[in-house]
Amino acid sequence: MKKVSLSIYIITALLAAGCQKYVDIRTKGQLIPSETENYRYIMNQASTLNFGDGYNDLASDDVDFVDLAQQQSLANYTPYNNYYTWAEKMYDASSQDYNWNGMYTIVYNCNTVLEGVMGSNNGTSTEKNQIYGEALVHRADAYLTLVKAYGKAYDSATAATDLGVPLLLKAATESGEPRASVQAVYSRIVEDLKQAAPLLSRTTQLNTFPTRAAAFALLARVSLDMGNYTDAITYADSTLAIKNAVLDMNTLNGNIPRATDNPEVILTKFANASMAYAPAILRLSDEMANLLGTADLRYQVYTGDANAYADPSYTGRMYLVDYFSSYPQARNCGVTVPEVMLIKAECVARKGQASPAMDLVNALRVKRFAAADYVAETAANADEALRKVLDERRRELFCRGFRWNDLKRLNKEARFAKTITRNFNGVTYTLAPGSNRYVFPIADYYFSFNTNLVQNPR
Repeated sequence: MKKVSLSIYIITALLAAGCQKYVDIRTKGQLIPSETENYRYIMNQASTLNFGDGYNDLASDDVDFVDLAQQQSLANYTPYNNYYTWAEKMYDASSQDYNWNGMYTIVYNCNTVLEGVMGSNNGTSTEKNQIYGEALVHRADAYLTLVKAYGKAYDSATAATDLGVPLLLKAATESGEPRASVQAVYSRIVEDLKQAAPLLSRTTQLNTFPTRAAAFALLARVSLDMGNYTDAITYADSTLAIKNAVLDMNTLNGNIPRATDNPEVILTKFANASMAYAPAILRLSDEMANLLGTADLRYQVYTGDANAYADPSYTGRMYLVDYFSSYPQARNCGVTVPEVMLIKAECVARKGQASPAMDLVNALRVKRFAAADYVAETAANADEALRKVLDERRRELFCRGFRWNDLKRLNKEARFAKTITRNFNGVTYTLAPGSNRYVFPIADYYFSFNTNLVQNPR
């Protein structure tokens, strides 16, 4: 009976966030389970909790839709077409935003657990601490996804006034929550992750569950976003002291590994939008394909000819993970050992240490090439090392939700600022560094129910 009632509760939670005009959640009077095992059941819902942004890859320069057939097919394929062209609006007035709904569904469920699990019955303190810590990590990750999508890139000079997202810390939240500042959202994320780390087990057999390593890895990611490079190195080291396995792609025999079986994945977070079939595929830009190079095993395993897998009229290479991975084993945007290594490499390079940065890059690259094709990277100075680290970061994390956010943060540095131009159905679109279009709009749907929301300028 307990599991049946909790299944109803989870559905209610999804409906609350998905259909109840978030931010217009009212949860007073809903079933609140009293047994510890019921809170464990909530945190077992990988189909609800283990998701990240699935659309921002369309906006990045990792992809380029040059084939007329794909462009024509995508013309009315909302919201894919709108993300690709950095449109003024991603959704029409009656449509909800999948990313917004999905992340606030996670927040809602985590808030319910955080409010009740420590006072629940028939559970040990260790069990309760683990569940509580998992909820903190999932909530922090959801808010990080939200603030990166709907807020500006973190800037210490403006974060206190830049608009972030509504910061909801209770399950019973009334409508009308205003947007918190980017600083407030990042501060909460850091606080949640720091609180979670000592409560969690160091590792787990299933990487769908947050661990201490996941909390440290997310702290490294957040610290990099905030420009706190010393902290990022510290948290990266703390992560790698617990988990440091890197998958040797020579052992794959051309097969794409499942994220849940991949030894280098610290916490799975699957992209919440499939890019498996034409016309909604991720066709690599020529720049991205050339950066990889045909000898790179990431090119050989994770991409294929678009005319073979999508449509005979398509050209170039497409990203294959969604194509070959049954739902929900889609693109993983969760933290991994390679990401943490590259976070540390970037930060040590920024602190003037070229050799340690290259050591980290090469420790990864040696697992990404056949022995006959591997050549170690070198750098004459820290600036060259940083550029090579950023190139390697792009190779390792392409089409997994990272490049868009990297463009946002790197555009704040003149040496890395980039203008993107693309043509879509006869119209030329240009995205300048620092453009307002780097901050996604909040769907009109939510303004009908929360008059305190403020739209992002476009």
